[in-house]
Amino acid sequence: MMEQGVLGLFIGMLALVLYNFGRTSLVDIPRILMAAVAFLGIYKKISLPYILLAGGLLSILVYGIG
Repeated sequence: MMEQGVLGLFIGMLALVLYNFGRTSLVDIPRILMAAVAFLGIYKKISLPYILLAGGLLSILVYGIG
């Protein structure tokens, strides 16, 4: 019975962290689109290094270096 309480607490805390992360990082259209495309890539089972590489290159193209 106690495990269910701990699991519920963990899920609630995870939801709060995800909410705060999304609120602070998804602030403009390019970031929202990149997050959506990354989610779609994970959903389509594209290898994570390719998603990270593409996201890094797109970030450099959109926002520049530094």
